[in-house]
Amino acid sequence: MKKHIRINIPDWGTSELANAALALVGRSYIQALAEELQAFAPSDWQPHLLASARYSLALAVKALGVRRVAVPGYICPAALTGLRAGGAEIVAVDCGASSVRFDREKLTETVGAGRVDAILAANTYGLDQDYGLLKSLGLPVIEDAAYQSGYNNCGFRGAAGVWSFNFKALTAVGGGVLWLKSGTVTPNLPDQRPTLKEQLPLFVNYALRAIVREYLPKALGGAAPPSREKESQVRAVLQEMRAGQMSELQAAIALKQWQRRERLAARQRENTRIFYEVLASCKTLQTLADTAGQTKIHLFPLLVNTTPEQAQESVYRVRCSLYDRGIQTETPYPLLLGGSEELPNARALAERLILVPGNASLSETSIKDIATALESIAI
Repeated sequence: MKKHIRINIPDWGTSELANAALALVGRSYIQALAEELQAFAPSDWQPHLLASARYSLALAVKALGVRRVAVPGYICPAALTGLRAGGAEIVAVDCGASSVRFDREKLTETVGAGRVDAILAANTYGLDQDYGLLKSLGLPVIEDAAYQSGYNNCGFRGAAGVWSFNFKALTAVGGGVLWLKSGTVTPNLPDQRPTLKEQLPLFVNYALRAIVREYLPKALGGAAPPSREKESQVRAVLQEMRAGQMSELQAAIALKQWQRRERLAARQRENTRIFYEVLASCKTLQTLADTAGQTKIHLFPLLVNTTPEQAQESVYRVRCSLYDRGIQTETPYPLLLGGSEELPNARALAERLILVPGNASLSETSIKDIATALESIAI
């Protein structure tokens, strides 16, 4: 079977599958996960294990009592789903040039004008916001560290933090953590948890991907060839939100991923190093601004060096070149927060952005295959 390197391949081994099997026959893992997370966290922070990171964001909004939340112009629509479910009004602020960070002047102006009550620090693709700037503005910060679960102090740099266990640094079958400081009033949690009927198809899908990895048949979704048409509508799955507390199946896999986090992080760092090494001498592609050598998680974002007029065609040609070499790429998030006159940098970023696999699940050979393909690309 011909190799086809995918985006969404979880790094599960026999230990994750064994934990999942035990959870299915009644073994409990939620308490063990909560205890390990609490031991990791600063002493004045408490974890709340929830059914999804989106629900964690919704509860963060309610716990902090904020309404108008500033978000970067380029952001995952799933984060907006969670904020809106918490009753937040979204206030989009443009990104910096070629960056997923807030534009410093625009954010400072927005806060100074009193247009927002809080700031969402979205760590898109594992890239930090400018926390020195955010802290200087004097508003509550919700750290959306979905991409960085377990990395350094990510999640503890604001008034509330959120982690995700769904295709980011760590992967279960969904689930999230809301971090709140001790003394913060936590909204009442419903008793419901994701049911086995809801989760079993997803678990089987992920397990198959984890076992077969680079040789997953193209017929099993996520292997469509590139298209010239930009994704303009948010996929339905990003607009859904799973409410309630974390299930035992989610906790069982998340616990094993958590215990392996240092090994996973080391592989992510090595993958990132290989990509940076290639990009240092590549004229066609570049990494985002403000990365400062940060480790990318799950996806490695690249910008195509081209003119605005040629961006769509140039991006398409690069993606086709990679696809012909058996490498799947991902399209940017749809930009639906405002018009080009409101978010020019975010729109320019989305026009030039290509996302290549950088999963910890990929073999060193596959990562080097991607690097070799990137080296050979010429527009």
